[in-house]
Amino acid sequence: MDYVFRIGPVETAQGERFIYFVDASDEESPDPVLAEDDGEALAQIAEARPGRELRCEPRLEPAGRSFGFQALPPDQMQAHRMGLVAYDMAFGDELSEIEIDGALYQFGVACGKLWHAAPWQYPFSGQVLTVELSGAREAVWELVVLGVGDDYGLVLYPELGQFAQLQQLVAEEKLDEAARLGSLGVSLEPGPAWATEIFSTVYNLPRVPHPTKVADGERDYVDDLDLVTLAAAAQAMAILEPGDPGATGRVKLGEIEIAAHVIAPQG
Repeated sequence: MDYVFRIGPVETAQGERFIYFVDASDEESPDPVLAEDDGEALAQIAEARPGRELRCEPRLEPAGRSFGFQALPPDQMQAHRMGLVAYDMAFGDELSEIEIDGALYQFGVACGKLWHAAPWQYPFSGQVLTVELSGAREAVWELVVLGVGDDYGLVLYPELGQFAQLQQLVAEEKLDEAARLGSLGVSLEPGPAWATEIFSTVYNLPRVPHPTKVADGERDYVDDLDLVTLAAAAQAMAILEPGDPGATGRVKLGEIEIAAHVIAPQG
């Protein structure tokens, strides 16, 4: 069976185009098709794939019906592959250290929960919270929820007192030094629009979850352990409400398991 989904429009050498991906369930998927509209692309795919069961995401159904396509929502595996394509297009080499595809799925799902819980609406937003990590990463870190203007997400700092140090450096206008402090975070970015469409479908997240890491004074690539750590922290923040003493998020991915227990500020 072939399942077709669309990303775009994106800017190409030929101008703005949509990209149509064929997810083949039982063989290697063919190259994607670039086209200006759904009908043109689906006609090409149907002609190139004779005898195949043709399925497509629901928004392609009006154009695909006449070419034999049946519209269905993506199943979990199809949605997972849609997410992987969007991550790769959005971040490329930034995710080159990710070895387990499921890490991206767990991360995206947790970010979707974080977005809808909107912890930045609560009084503890912008305050320093303590997060106790256990499992594959044993540590006590700081956590700060972001929620100013259109900047949403969270940041973990691996040393206690580090956020205060950051604030002091910013106050002293030592921005380069502040940018070199170690951190692990996720920013829920408002675009590009083609990416938010995919992440909305796959993770119920109308944002683009951008993982970031600073280590040894430099921007670094996140790895599987980092994404699982962020996912566990995001899950904890998705259930923490004012008045709660704390909340725990847990994520298991193969041999990697992390529990993140966030302790709420008192008073």
